[in-house]
Formats: sequence, structure tokens, C-alpha cells
Amino acid sequence: MDNWSKIAHLLKLNYGLKANWQDRWFYCPECGEPIYEEDWADLDFIDGNNNFICPICESVIE
Repeated sequence: MDNWSKIAHLLKLNYGLKANWQDRWFYCPECGEPIYEEDWADLDFIDGNNNFICPICESVIE
């Protein structure tokens, strides 16, 4: 499973947020900005603890 899909599932479980699977985007739970799949590189937005980081506001998404 790719990182975007992992994050989308995590957001549904932890925040109750739904991803747009057709266009591949979701809203960041911290800043509310839409994050598109192309905004994520494989490892660019993962910190040392394997947490995902919003590419816009740089908040940790857990």
C-alpha cells in the first residue's frame, strides 16, 4: 500500500475524515488544506518516528 493510501486510512480511523479516492486527495486535519497525492513524495514527509507530516503546515498526522 502506498503512503497516500496509508494516510487516507489513518485519517478515517483517527479523525473520521474521508478521502476523495477518485481524485486522490484529503483535507489535513490540522490546517484544513486539501492535500493531493502528488503533494506526497514517498519519504519526503515522514519524520524519524514514521509519522506522516502535512506538506503544507508541517503538522504531524497521527
